[in-house]
Amino acid sequence: MRMETVVALVKGIQKKDQEVAEMESMIAISAQEKLNQIIHVAVNGLEFEVINKTAFFHDEDEEVAQVEDYFLDDEGNVLKGVKVLVMIEDSSDEEDEEEWELHKEVFLFDDGTFKTFDTIYRTFNCSDCDVVHKSISREVAEVDYESEYRYELIISNIIWRLNERAEALETKRNRLAERLEKLNMLMVSYGQGIGRRQDR
Repeated sequence: MRMETVVALVKGIQKKDQEVAEMESMIAISAQEKLNQIIHVAVNGLEFEVINKTAFFHDEDEEVAQVEDYFLDDEGNVLKGVKVLVMIEDSSDEEDEEEWELHKEVFLFDDGTFKTFDTIYRTFNCSDCDVVHKSISREVAEVDYESEYRYELIISNIIWRLNERAEALETKRNRLAERLEKLNMLMVSYGQGIGRRQDR
């Protein structure tokens, strides 16, 4: 009786294990196809930015940056990409004098390829200017970012990036429209003033 139970359990496990493997394979293929479709369209709407090797920011808001080095592609051009995945892998302890975090970052390039970088973010208080400065140091990762939900996370972040850019462009468009309207009003007022002087 016990042997029959063991045999039945093993057969059940083997069957479920095979089903799980088949489902994982189906998900990977489906997710890759969906990601490829989204990237094919999304690259036309995403804003690709320069990827810094090292940079120093005056404050934590990253408003002023002193870039020391860039990544270059095979042709010597400055490498540009969009950050689509971030994972904090390590960070400083309370005892450390300097605060830092190690991020594993995945960037998407305009040709639809990805590259993973290891980036260290450091923040430190400056006694001279009473501001918290920030610096980054980035290098190509030897180990890629792995996650069961990698494809879903990348797709979600690409959509988020597209929404973010659409909102930023809408804000800029509205601001430019206001400026244009004010300029047109000034031109009309100026023209009317000249007309009145000529009538005299």
